[in-house]
Amino acid sequence: MTAQFHENLILDGEDTSMAYCPPLPPEGDGRVRLQEGASEDDWECTACWRGYVATWEICDDKIYLNKFSRKYVIEEGHPLFADWVSETIRIPQGEQLEYVHMGFGSVYEQDLMIRIEKGVVIERRVVDNREGLQKMSNEERKLDSDQRGWREIFNTHAWGGVRANGEDEIYIPDHLKKD
Repeated sequence: MTAQFHENLILDGEDTSMAYCPPLPPEGDGRVRLQEGASEDDWECTACWRGYVATWEICDDKIYLNKFSRKYVIEEGHPLFADWVSETIRIPQGEQLEYVHMGFGSVYEQDLMIRIEKGVVIERRVVDNREGLQKMSNEERKLDSDQRGWREIFNTHAWGGVRANGEDEIYIPDHLKKD
């Protein structure tokens, strides 16, 4: 999969983006619908398999869905309180250290991790990815096209978010975790 466009995020009044796509409301609940003439299979390019970029907002420790670039329409009021979201979202910060040509796998200096339960922010923490990246050899960095190679590196060096064993506070994109 090609690296994907980030979702837009307004975080406490500041424009940023998240390397994550929160889920949409449950199908059929009437809060979001397909635009007239659109279909679930619509997409413009391989960097946006979901077919849209949404704008989300976190203010007063709640997450809201503001709008879509295309494909979907919000039926209820704007912004829409995203009470269906119970996820940890990742907001990259700083310079991009490593480009990963898959999903949201690129590595940045830091990641702001925000844990959300039923639309309410429960926790915020910053993960520094620089130390783990420095531990990697040049040979290990060349394995970026081999998922199995990356999985071995992440399990050895545990850099980037939540280690495969779930104990360390280091982010690992889902596609790089051990099967």
